[in-house]
Amino acid sequence: MCGFVCLWKIEEPALAQRMIERIAHRGPDGVRVSRVPNVPAVMAHCRLSIIGIKDGTQPIYQGENVLVANGEIYNYADLRAILGESAFKTRSDSETVLHLFRSEALRWIARLDGMFAFVLATPDRIIAARDPLGIKPLYMARIGECLAFASELKAFDGLGLKKVEAIAPGGLFDSIEGFRNWYRMPQGAAELDGTADPEPIWRELRLVLEEAVSKWMLAEVEVGSFLSGGLDSSIIAALAAQATDRSLKTFAVGAAGSPDLKTARAVSAHIGSDHPELVFTAKDLAEVLPRVIWRKKVQFDEGSGTVAALDEALSLLSGVTSPVDRCSERAIYERLLRDLYEDPDLIFECAGMWTAARVSA
Repeated sequence: MCGFVCLWKIEEPALAQRMIERIAHRGPDGVRVSRVPNVPAVMAHCRLSIIGIKDGTQPIYQGENVLVANGEIYNYADLRAILGESAFKTRSDSETVLHLFRSEALRWIARLDGMFAFVLATPDRIIAARDPLGIKPLYMARIGECLAFASELKAFDGLGLKKVEAIAPGGLFDSIEGFRNWYRMPQGAAELDGTADPEPIWRELRLVLEEAVSKWMLAEVEVGSFLSGGLDSSIIAALAAQATDRSLKTFAVGAAGSPDLKTARAVSAHIGSDHPELVFTAKDLAEVLPRVIWRKKVQFDEGSGTVAALDEALSLLSGVTSPVDRCSERAIYERLLRDLYEDPDLIFECAGMWTAARVSA
């Protein structure tokens, strides 16, 4: 992943530097802060290099248009061929976003196949958008008549803001036209009709999964897969192993003796992957917990032993030997957050919360 910050009509590179440093963990391969000639924007980017390793440093410029992005454009090679290779200055997949915009094609953003968030600025306009499923995060804040964008809420901490909003999955903000949804999730039947033959459906599902995994394998660096030994991760890892011409690396995390580690080893042996493991203790979890925002225990996988380890870690942090109840657990999380942030109330107010089906934001 990468991270970025964009300040629109705020000529303060030092502020952009401060904000990007808050999220520099997203991009260990380099940080860059740039003022854009003739464009009222300061852009900062921290990079994890996946495609265009040698020349894909961001921001990316074309004339008086400039882009920062996070994610991956899976169909970038096809788009480059359509748009014309001679127009491109880098090998970065993100540069296709810039040229699609400059093509002035109708519904240009809908031609992107990928997981992404980006901000694109011109001398008189700024556009920010997010992929259909919201895989990549994107936040926006209004500062008077000016705007600030960032990949994480942490970037806005300590700026004295009252509100930060998440751009919705499949959403686009245009400083001229406002907000709109550029993508709407297709709807389908929740259950099969009793007379329907399921075989064509599961055959099509396999093809869709194979295509999706093949796209995810696109990179100039080695690609690995998390493997818990459950159905989902096992299917993905098996398809990934088939899609690569070298031994796939799979990774498992769990407490000692947990079912996840055992079943992951079995799946790894079956698909022939190179399989490192990370075994953790409750003490390890207690040490890292202050750096992570946890929302509910439903996020933890029973099979990895994390839930039991979390209970013990919370006891270590609270100094009590009895099990920590839900109210006390929430109080511990709030205390940890308040110690980490200059403006924790902003984080509490704007962070995504669990709904019945998913995190909202």
